[in-house]
Amino acid sequence: MSFLPTAIKFPKSVIIIWALVVLVSLPAPVAAQESSITIASRVDTTTATIGDQIHLTVEMSYPAGTRFRLPELREQLGDFEVVNVRLGAEQKYSHGNQRDWVLTLAVFDTGQAVIPALEIAAVSLEDSSQVLRFSTDEYAIDVISVLPPGTTEIRDIKAPFPLRRLVPWDYIVFILLLLAIAGAGYFYYRRWQRRNTELPLDEKYIEPPDIIALQRLEALQYEGDLSVAEIRQLCFAISEILREYLERRYFVRALEMSTSEIAVVIGETEMASEYQTELISLLQELDLVKFAKQTLAGGEAAALWQRAGRFVRQTRRQTDLYKPLESERDSQAGQTK
Repeated sequence: MSFLPTAIKFPKSVIIIWALVVLVSLPAPVAAQESSITIASRVDTTTATIGDQIHLTVEMSYPAGTRFRLPELREQLGDFEVVNVRLGAEQKYSHGNQRDWVLTLAVFDTGQAVIPALEIAAVSLEDSSQVLRFSTDEYAIDVISVLPPGTTEIRDIKAPFPLRRLVPWDYIVFILLLLAIAGAGYFYYRRWQRRNTELPLDEKYIEPPDIIALQRLEALQYEGDLSVAEIRQLCFAISEILREYLERRYFVRALEMSTSEIAVVIGETEMASEYQTELISLLQELDLVKFAKQTLAGGEAAALWQRAGRFVRQTRRQTDLYKPLESERDSQAGQTK
């Protein structure tokens, strides 16, 4: 009795169906993925002269979701100098995307110069572990001289064009110097004119300092007996009126000075000595009431007020400038009466 296994025979249709199922379940080959990404390169010329710019264009076609790792370029690429590197904008088409990578190169030596191959890596965003590497072609560029054969001396392509000198430089410098001197002279003349020009006085609207002082003194008239505080306030007002009158009449900063300082400064003015003595005596008596709190009777305060008015009238400027104001004021006073 034999126990050897016997061969099982399947129908031919079952075998074909089984083979198709196995083929469909197998993963797609790498070659199929590579075929969807294409890298093409080209140069715009293979013959150039020294210093010419040569453009290497790398065209990358790829499906969506692909990222490229481009090589890092320095100043030199083989025999060439890298002038510029430009990555173009991504262009989308129905079958995929496309982008150009353009290198601008230049060479400065004659002979045959080679642009080496560049390695570009493509990575899928869905599977970063799978990296596809591509390489561009090498290109040999014949670099020739711009000189004729057998010539070693460098000459200009065209003779320099002489520029016509319209105006000599020495004339221009001389004119600029004259303009600078004239401008400086005009500036200093205007400055001197502003300092030395007397402004015209309008007789109708200028109030003389003596009239202002007398008006303020007249406003201090009082009736009846005054208290100690009112007499002290009256002395403050008389002192202030006299000091403002000195400032406007003799141009002395009397409001900011003490009586002793005024006595020194007023001696340098054209005020007569007897008026100077009267002024200092009057200010000192007012200071005793203002600062030493000396008490005065009503008659003594009235005497100080009268002395202040008399001092202003005696030291007023005698000029025809104030006559229109005085005549107008007298007429107004007559109409009031």
